[in-house]
Amino acid sequence: PTKSDVLFGCMVFAMLLGALNYGASLAFVLTFLLAGLGLVIMHHCHNTLLGTELKWIGAQPAFAGEPIEFKIALDNEASTPRFELELEAAGHHVGPVDLPAGGGAVLSLPIPTEHRGWISLGRFAVVTYHPARLFRAWTWVHMNARAVVYPKPAPPGRPLPPSQGAGTAAHP
Repeated sequence: PTKSDVLFGCMVFAMLLGALNYGASLAFVLTFLLAGLGLVIMHHCHNTLLGTELKWIGAQPAFAGEPIEFKIALDNEASTPRFELELEAAGHHVGPVDLPAGGGAVLSLPIPTEHRGWISLGRFAVVTYHPARLFRAWTWVHMNARAVVYPKPAPPGRPLPPSQGAGTAAHP
């Protein structure tokens, strides 16, 4: 549940206490109607992720210190659309994106780099808050995705280092 859902749950509980205290039938009806609505929203939030396929498309190499953009394709082969899908990794959020029935989208997930060499995508989450943003449904994804990080180039205009070895230059 999100913060809004906790507030929603407290409100429904307060309505239940008020209905019990005053014995009001219409207050019971409204309280249980809202509680049932909350359960339906929870199941729809979970079903938004159901059947969504993810594929790693690739990543362009980058220099050390620059983020690498891992491209992830989200496909929806179901006959129902998927709404508000996001990708989260290392504190970065990408999205939200809506997937139509039988459609797809490509999201670029930026991963910060510090050192040269190979960098792995690691674990990231696919998240949705649809409908009503009362619940957060997520799943962790582990992909075998790697990209290369090149050494950071020297700034332009920097002089060449002095030669240390014996050269073939003639001395006057």
